[in-house]
Amino acid sequence: MLASRLLNRAGLLLAIPGVGLLSGCFSLTINSQARPAPSAVQVIQAPDPFPVAPADSAPSDVRIVTLPGDTGDYRLDVVCNSDEQTRITRVHVTDRATLVTFRTRSARRFGGSIAVAPPGHELACYLQDADSTARYQLLGLEGIAVMPTRTRLAPGDTVEFTLRFERLDNSVRRFHMIEGTVEAPPGLVAWRFLDVPLR
Repeated sequence: MLASRLLNRAGLLLAIPGVGLLSGCFSLTINSQARPAPSAVQVIQAPDPFPVAPADSAPSDVRIVTLPGDTGDYRLDVVCNSDEQTRITRVHVTDRATLVTFRTRSARRFGGSIAVAPPGHELACYLQDADSTARYQLLGLEGIAVMPTRTRLAPGDTVEFTLRFERLDNSVRRFHMIEGTVEAPPGLVAWRFLDVPLR
């Protein structure tokens, strides 16, 4: 499949129907069916920004597609309020979810272990708008074990993992990332990140 990414200052997505949009501002798609050339470029609202691309397609026409709502990719370095070895390094707000990437390091002499509770559990992480009571629940995770299994860390090891939450509203400019709606069991430290900025 032939595809390329192009950035327009207006923040639009360029797509040739048949392949769909990639996770960038522009992508080219291919369609093998012959179509008459369009008389003008169309601007449409994208109902599904990630359709599957046919492998044997060829270009026929071009459309400009705008994604619904605000999206953003924020590179951060926010230290956890309850564990100085853990940081938020990236927040990626897509049109469907909020992806928060963390980096943690084992500073203990004998190493350690990490894990998160699954979505829906009382110890599951969630996001909260710092300026309201709105909460955004955990949907999934990558790169870290789910309790009761744990990811083992040798002394000095660094691990990066991503938690996927419900999509933040466009109005959110700061949020808290809190682990659990109840107190953590003895011996465990619950992660708390307060006032994480989206900038």
